[in-house]
Amino acid sequence: MTQDGLKMRAAGDRDVGVISKILEAATRAIDPQRDVSSSEVIKLYLSHPDQIALFIAELDGDAVGFQSLKRASVPNMYDVPKHWGVIGSYVVPKAMRKGIGSALWTETKCEAIHRGLTTIDATTLKTNHAAITYYTALGFVPCATEMSRIRLRYDCP
Repeated sequence: MTQDGLKMRAAGDRDVGVISKILEAATRAIDPQRDVSSSEVIKLYLSHPDQIALFIAELDGDAVGFQSLKRASVPNMYDVPKHWGVIGSYVVPKAMRKGIGSALWTETKCEAIHRGLTTIDATTLKTNHAAITYYTALGFVPCATEMSRIRLRYDCP
């Protein structure tokens, strides 16, 4: 998909460094202790056994965001029910509010429906108001809160 310099593409093994840089820029303010090393990116996204899709957004040739979709297995780090989808969305601050997240969601939602997912989880920190606003605008609804996190869910059509 291309529009106004925005391109979506599937991520691959060559994108380890790109994903690390996006994670670092996107999470610096909300989770400065987050591990964004190459080995962590490979473990969590590129070789994770539950990974379904991983899309990268490029704006005018620069990688500015990515979105991950996994199928929840049990156990998992957020206690998401088995077979739900699990989404993770990251956009660098300089590219926020430019339609990057919506474009990523369009790709991810199509893949989720194609793979037969009926529900998608987005768990984030309660203090991550930008993420909560983003997911809510996409149609996710809050369904649980735990300690410092909030779980939002999207029921696929």
